[in-house]
Amino acid sequence: MKPFAVWLALALLVFGGLSGGYHAYLTKHPRRIAVAVDTSYPMRAAWGQVGKRLANLTSARYTQFALLTEKGRVHSWSDRLEIGKLSPYAPRDFSGLTDAPNIPEIGEADERVLLTNAPPDQTDPLKRNGWRILELPQG
Repeated sequence: MKPFAVWLALALLVFGGLSGGYHAYLTKHPRRIAVAVDTSYPMRAAWGQVGKRLANLTSARYTQFALLTEKGRVHSWSDRLEIGKLSPYAPRDFSGLTDAPNIPEIGEADERVLLTNAPPDQTDPLKRNGWRILELPQG
């Protein structure tokens, strides 16, 4: 019985130490996700779904988020996505997301996500550039 107790104590000590170390590392080095929301006129039909999708993304642990639109930055790195008073306006133009030197969060991100109801022919260039597209219903 004594060898088992020694083994159990060592196993718990090693497991606890590794878990605590990994937790500390992830807390100091969170994963970064740049989330872009399509704010074009066609998104009016799907705008009710945006808040729910952002809440699903925010539930990830050890993650920081930057919220963007195809027109610019809403907020930089934060533990949650806050859409504020954002609403759909203007025509759709994703060119600001493909080559955006004025939005450094795109380059700093470990993952890039776009919420849109755009047809695939408009989002394919972003997919080829490493964006994950979360499709919303057309309306």
